Amino acid sequence: YFELVIAGGENVFARRVIIGIGRSGNFRKLNVPGEDKDKVYNRLHDPKDFCDQEVLVVGGGDSALEAAIALAQCGGRVTLSYRKAEFSRPKPENIESLQKIAENPYADVAVETPTSERITTSAGGYLMEHKKPGKINLMMNSQVKQIDDDKVTLIDEKKQEVNLPNDAVFAMIGREAPLDFFRRSGVRIKGEMRAKQWITFILFVLFCAFVYNWKGGGSLTQLFQENGWFPYNMPNVWNDLGASISAMA
Repeated sequence: YFELVIAGGENVFARRVIIGIGRSGNFRKLNVPGEDKDKVYNRLHDPKDFCDQEVLVVGGGDSALEAAIALAQCGGRVTLSYRKAEFSRPKPENIESLQKIAENPYADVAVETPTSERITTSAGGYLMEHKKPGKINLMMNSQVKQIDDDKVTLIDEKKQEVNLPNDAVFAMIGREAPLDFFRRSGVRIKGEMRAKQWITFILFVLFCAFVYNWKGGGSLTQLFQENGWFPYNMPNVWNDLGASISAMA
């Protein structure tokens, strides 16, 4: 059970607790130089703002694919960078739509209801009316190395640097779980060890190392023998105990 501490009232016990704190954690970082530039975004509101621009989308989930599709249908020249060799997390229909546009910019595909809350605009062929369609270039097994004002540097699948002209970057790589909130609330996080658990673990490892060294006749064994420590002092202990019993008799 969870115990909810209510200021000025009685505490409440519950089997399940719904956390409604208004956000799902901070956006994950690319951890590359230039990530703090104004042209780097975590949300896509209006893909038409990036018509006829060079755009890099980073990620391999539904939010990344839906952003790439919408941007391309509004005339953006999109490069989609993903660190793995193939997509596994997005919905099959998003993968299919992405591949269709990558092969044919005029493909009739649509994302009528974006899965991700980071994409606030639906996309479809109607966005290409009176505009030249964009394109999508897939760069699998790639990673971003640096973001500059007019270009981005990626490491491709051959571990070589590739420089691409760039006007905007969308880092669609998810969010970090809001773990600090749970830590402050005293809620244990599965898989996370506290200080007491770390101390216990370290003591256990040291004990195992001691037993292994002692049984193997190592330096610890010699040290205990020379100083007459346990268990090498047991014969003297038994002799002293026997002498004490005899004296009492």
